[in-house]
Amino acid sequence: MIQFENFQDFIAMGGYAANVWSVYAMFAVFLAFNLLWPLRKKKQLMREIKRRQIVNEQAHKQAEPETPVMQPLEPLADAASPAGDKS
Repeated sequence: MIQFENFQDFIAMGGYAANVWSVYAMFAVFLAFNLLWPLRKKKQLMREIKRRQIVNEQAHKQAEPETPVMQPLEPLADAASPAGDKS
């Protein structure tokens, strides 16, 4: 069931067009803000996390001394003979 005779009557909203359409406009702004603001904040947060990771990695690389390379030990002469051999 259509309550308006034509499209102009629909736009005029029975003389209340300024009120009705301003509320629709405010709702559209509110909805857009609530959809876009969290996405923007998430993007900023992800950039900040990546930046902090890079800074932490650089700090750890500078703070860690170089680990010396361990050389294998040469076997002792006594260890080469079998146990119990007392020659």
